[in-house]
Amino acid sequence: MRHLTFLLLLALLLPMFVEADEYSQHVDASLAKMNDEAEKACAHIWNYRQQDLCIENITKRQEATGDRRATEEYCKKHYFPLDNKALEEKYNELATLRRTARAVGDIRRPHKGEMTQTSYAVEAGCVARELKRRGVKTGYERRY
Repeated sequence: MRHLTFLLLLALLLPMFVEADEYSQHVDASLAKMNDEAEKACAHIWNYRQQDLCIENITKRQEATGDRRATEEYCKKHYFPLDNKALEEKYNELATLRRTARAVGDIRRPHKGEMTQTSYAVEAGCVARELKRRGVKTGYERRY
C-alpha cells in the first residue's frame, strides 16, 4: 500500500518539475536583466505600492527605448525594418512560440524573463498588423 501511495504522489509531483524544463526555452535573458535592473533600482522603497509605481516608471522608460520585448516599440524597432518575406517568417515563428509558451494569469506568475503566451501574442499581433498594412496576407487570409 505504501508503494502505491508513493507512486501516486510521484505521479502527481512529476509534472511540476517537467513544466519548468519544458518552458525554459521561453526565457529571454535581456528581459530578465531589465526586470532585475528595475527591481534593484526600487529595492530601497519599503512601501509595496510605491515600489510597484517605481518599477512601473522604470519599465515605461525601458519600453520607450524599444528594447523591452512584448511592446509595440520593440516590434517597430526590431521587426518593421525586415522585408516582407522575413517579416512573414517572424510572424510564423512567433505564432509557433505562442502555442508552446505558458499561459499565466492572476494565480501563476511568469518566471524572470519568461515570454508568455500573451507576450508572444503582442509581438505576433504587431507583426500581423504591419504585414496587413503592407498588403501581405497571413494565416486564414491566404485562403481567400
